[in-house]
Amino acid sequence: MAEVRAKRGRPVPRTLRGRLSLVVLTGSIAAVAVVAFTTIALSGLFTQAIAAETAAARLGEFRSFLAMKVESADIQVLNYAEWDDFYVHTSPDEPPSEQWMTAEVSGWLPTRTEAETIAWLDRSGRIVYSTGEADDVRALVRMALGLNGGSLRGPIGLSHGPAVASIRPVTGWPSKPYVGYVAIAQYLSPKMLDGFVSTTGARGVSASPAGERVITSSDVTAEGWGGVEIRGGAGEFSVTGELAGPGGEVVGLVTVRDADPMAGHTMRALALASLLVVGLTLAGGVSVNALLRRMVSRPVDEIGTRVRVAVETALSGAGYTPLQSEPGTPEELRTTLEVVDALIQRLAARQTELERAADEARAAEERLRIAVDDSTEAKVLVIDGVVRLANPAAAALFGRPVGEMLGRPAAEALGTASVTTEAGTPFGLAQAASSGDAELPALMVEVEDRAPRWVEARVVAHPEQGEYLITARDVTEPRRLGELREEVLQLVSHDLKSPLSVIAGYLDILETRAEEATRAKAIDGARRGTQRMNALLDDLVNTTRADELFAPRSMAPVRIDRLAEDVVASFEHTTRHPLRFESGGPCVAYGDERRLRQALVNLVTNAIKYSPELRPITVGVREEGPHVLLHVEDEGPGVPEADRLCVFERFYRADVSEGRPGIGLGLYIVRAIVTAHGGTVRIEDPDDGAGSRFVIELPRGHAPERDGD
Repeated sequence: MAEVRAKRGRPVPRTLRGRLSLVVLTGSIAAVAVVAFTTIALSGLFTQAIAAETAAARLGEFRSFLAMKVESADIQVLNYAEWDDFYVHTSPDEPPSEQWMTAEVSGWLPTRTEAETIAWLDRSGRIVYSTGEADDVRALVRMALGLNGGSLRGPIGLSHGPAVASIRPVTGWPSKPYVGYVAIAQYLSPKMLDGFVSTTGARGVSASPAGERVITSSDVTAEGWGGVEIRGGAGEFSVTGELAGPGGEVVGLVTVRDADPMAGHTMRALALASLLVVGLTLAGGVSVNALLRRMVSRPVDEIGTRVRVAVETALSGAGYTPLQSEPGTPEELRTTLEVVDALIQRLAARQTELERAADEARAAEERLRIAVDDSTEAKVLVIDGVVRLANPAAAALFGRPVGEMLGRPAAEALGTASVTTEAGTPFGLAQAASSGDAELPALMVEVEDRAPRWVEARVVAHPEQGEYLITARDVTEPRRLGELREEVLQLVSHDLKSPLSVIAGYLDILETRAEEATRAKAIDGARRGTQRMNALLDDLVNTTRADELFAPRSMAPVRIDRLAEDVVASFEHTTRHPLRFESGGPCVAYGDERRLRQALVNLVTNAIKYSPELRPITVGVREEGPHVLLHVEDEGPGVPEADRLCVFERFYRADVSEGRPGIGLGLYIVRAIVTAHGGTVRIEDPDDGAGSRFVIELPRGHAPERDGD
């Protein structure tokens, strides 16, 4: 056995296998000596107890012997299971060539493992390569398929008796989803069992199938064994045990024969042997422990610690220092250390690349998020049928917060809105979008507690990636503007001709040489007619700009109490009416601040127009349940019950006889704005019964984070 010298100059085996063999051999010799002396000393009174202890020791040694065989075979199997070429050729799409099979499998694996039965199969059970008897191959295949991606190491039962097996899933390296199994089995043949005999000094050992004999009672309890039976005679004893497999099932019978530990000894030797047993046991235990620690455990622990530190350093992105083996390190560990060092260096380089790519991806994602969130068009990205991206415009359009849309199936995320065509036919937006690129027809989107919205939508699809992007542009106001302009133009001739006729009449008077008082009256009348016409034109112009008056351009949390207080302050120096503001504390609604301000200005203007001079006007804000209430109260003539719905219609006026200016658009605009925000507007009687109280009711929202109370 080749040897090297450790740090202190003592010769030790070069290979890890040699060191383990030396340790096991030393332990076995010590155990044999202990068992022999103890058995001789306990001759007579302790024959049964010593025999049972010796039998358990023999079975334990045999179990350790099998564990070494399994470990040796499993190392080879694991090398194949984690080999990327082996992983690729397991797939039916990449079958191995005969030359590759001969060089890498059939000409190598049987020799290295001494296995009689080998099965290489994919996860469906298709055999890529096998050797050995057909029944044994089928048995290995059944065991492998029953593992569901797991592994098996240990004794098993085959057609001709017990065997040791190793089954590993083929995962490649780094580990990937398994694609099959590689399994090997080696019978407990006489050649293998002779190795146990030569190592332990037993007189003989044999193995047989489990079905030939059943042990109904157990004389000894031993770990990894079922029933155990001891027999003796003619200076020899034998122990037969039921060998247990990985699942505890009996896979075969093993019989170990040895010399009778009690033959030829007397009671005089008992005392001396007892002292020797104690001394040898202590010395052997200390020696074995020291040998294991010095020759095996310490190098393995040191390498494990260094590898763990190196991996943590590589993953942290810090500088990496190559691993160096210490003098006296076994060749197997030295080779393993070199391989691990190369892998860690690649890991460190890959980690640096990943961190750089992750930084770039995060920056790109942030830029995309800003662009999408700031877009006025609704955008919804669907991947594999699930919404992965949605912007605030989409949340406003479909009436659902962005957080509730993400991660849900497209049909469910968009299902809160009712979508119909111009003909009123229901339209499945998610289903139509998933069919591919398309320019969709004009669609009407309806959400509970909000006015319907018209949109123009299009779909950009990437079927090969299972994703598509829905983009919807709100065209409600352009459509409404066209309809509104048609109606307004029908009224222009009538409403503008009236003041023009008055002005023309006064001009006729001025052409005559009337008295000075009459001329002054005509000039004043013409001026008032001109002012009235200007007011009419202002209202008409506002009507033709419905896209700025009615629908919100952008939705955000709005402090209604602050908005109302600001509007009241803006009127203080433009009217002789005292304005009062009543606040119930912070009140937040979700909407367009400019349009909500316009609605409130129209209500205050209306109150000023209809209230007697110097009479107060009150503006109040408060929260009531899930709503924010905004009211404007005046002491004017009031609105009759029959007119309280009609006054919000376009061009409707309840008191044309009063001669007040306007064509009946102010309250219409108020209702249009409030309805577009999902709210309502109504008229109530004040508490004292005089005048009118106009009440706007809006859904309550959440305060913006930047605002503080």
